[in-house]
Amino acid sequence: MTEQEIVSYLKENKDKGIASGFLPEDVRAWAFIAPISIFRFFDGKEWIKSEKPFIRYNDIICLPDNYEAKKEQKGEWVDFDINKNGDFEISGIENDKNITIIYNWTQWDKPIRDNASKNFINGCCAFGGWQYPDSSYWSTYPQVKQGQGNNYSSYYCEKEQGEDYQTNPAIPVKIRFWREIK
Repeated sequence: MTEQEIVSYLKENKDKGIASGFLPEDVRAWAFIAPISIFRFFDGKEWIKSEKPFIRYNDIICLPDNYEAKKEQKGEWVDFDINKNGDFEISGIENDKNITIIYNWTQWDKPIRDNASKNFINGCCAFGGWQYPDSSYWSTYPQVKQGQGNNYSSYYCEKEQGEDYQTNPAIPVKIRFWREIK
């Protein structure tokens, strides 16, 4: 069952009066897991609202008529290239105009904060990490390059590894955000 079908079923249960132990399996699972206000039948006289219900199998539960199922968020991961100066560009809308803003890779939270405050609508709502040169791994922590090869780490190694071993800051080549599609 879809969430909307489950919500409809629980709204109708106010008239049907089916005990929770006899509800369809999908409805029971949703009702026992969903952290929502559920009404439960009490002593045959009235519906009692319970914010955090303890639902027994003989309880008759329903949802209020005005309850709305959460709208499914649709979106996708969007990757942005980071240039040699450590900057990336995101296009969006500011004051009803299409513009592009340049951010530095260290400002990973700024596009999300700008979008949340509605100053610059770009759709970015979650940070997905950085990708470093010659790596397919997405890291949510800044990395350093260790040694001569393409080894990256999220920590600085202070051990003496010999003259040819160096730990240098690494600048990522891509940054990723979850972008909502409306």
